[in-house]
Amino acid sequence: MLEAFLDQMDESEEAIWKLTRDYAEQNYPDPIFNCRLVRSFQDAGYFVYRLRPLKALGQFRVLYAYDGRTEEIHLLAAVRKRPEGPEFEGDDSYYEYERDHPISVRVRAEYDKLGLPRFH
Repeated sequence: MLEAFLDQMDESEEAIWKLTRDYAEQNYPDPIFNCRLVRSFQDAGYFVYRLRPLKALGQFRVLYAYDGRTEEIHLLAAVRKRPEGPEFEGDDSYYEYERDHPISVRVRAEYDKLGLPRFH
């Protein structure tokens, strides 16, 4: 289902446009997804966004970066959001944007490898 959702996003010019805007810039209702810059990456100088599908895929988050120089969107990770509850603490199979989480480390490395712009 997640792959089909991403395929649908890729085929929609309107969805692609929305993916390149931070949540604060999005003044429209969208029943299918929302996206925003991820604060933990932004604080480290990375322009990494998270896409949150709504409804049936709500447990997933997709991390991506937009390169305005080439107008390309780079998919960096598809993760499962950590459910609430102490039994899920420390379980690295879920993700909650922790700076030291293996997924965050890999995403930053991939971002740098792609040569994407950073803030300094």
